Amino acid sequence: MKKQNNLFERNAAAMIIVLIIQYLLGMYVNMFAAAPEDPAFKTEGIFPKIVFGLHAFVGLGLLTGSIATLVLGLKSEKAAVKKTSFFAFGAIVLSFLAGVSTVALKNTPSQIASYVMSIGFLASLIAYGKLFFLLKR
Repeated sequence: MKKQNNLFERNAAAMIIVLIIQYLLGMYVNMFAAAPEDPAFKTEGIFPKIVFGLHAFVGLGLLTGSIATLVLGLKSEKAAVKKTSFFAFGAIVLSFLAGVSTVALKNTPSQIASYVMSIGFLASLIAYGKLFFLLKR
């Protein structure tokens, strides 16, 4: 059980670190990259496109990590750990779906999806932080 708790703690800490990296990538994309349907997309440099791709790739990694954390959480004997890992998973799924919607939609719906993605990010960051401290007890 101790070995599984160590893995669980490392997983929660890794999720926090990757969420911070994802936030930085997302802010760069939001501020400096053009959307694929935007005419400026064709003329912008390669770096914003790479960052956009990294943002999507890291999002998939977060989704995968959230599933792993959920599985570990559901094996826990503590109800608070189970609930928090489930909430964290839900927040990541919300962010992921909002991210996909941001790319798929245009204008105001895309902006709303981007806002929902930021809410999901905050919720998941708080949840993984809480999970990390619950596991330390």
